[in-house]
Amino acid sequence: MKICVCSDSHGNWKALQEVLDRERPEVFFFLGDGERDLNRLVVPQETMVFAVCGNCDLASALPSTQRVELEGKRIFATHGHYYGVKYNLYKLEDYVVETPTDLVLYGHTHHAQLDNDGVCLYLCPGSMEYNEERYAVVTLKKGERIDVSFRRL
Repeated sequence: MKICVCSDSHGNWKALQEVLDRERPEVFFFLGDGERDLNRLVVPQETMVFAVCGNCDLASALPSTQRVELEGKRIFATHGHYYGVKYNLYKLEDYVVETPTDLVLYGHTHHAQLDNDGVCLYLCPGSMEYNEERYAVVTLKKGERIDVSFRRL
């Protein structure tokens, strides 16, 4: 299963659309700070979309977190501002200890990062903001390890 993970578009909806058009993922995660950008996208009918609100998504109707299971992998998605991810991942790690998770997706920092604590992968795709346009592609296969690659438009 091919998953695209994007965050922090801050008005750059065209970059999000380019990711969808180029990658044609089965699943698209948007991790906040660009809720209005999502409303402008033409999403392929076969693509499932999961989205959370960010700290800049004022009066958002989106949830602050999403928890899904895909290909037997437990995924937790958040923007990250409630977990202090600009400073460290301690609060996210504490959450994972209490709620078994295989992959944590977060944004907010604008820096692409992949960490592994031996139990869980923590993935920040970077920012889709103008002049950055970074995202991640996650490949899931039941019973296999999670594969992550960072890409740039």
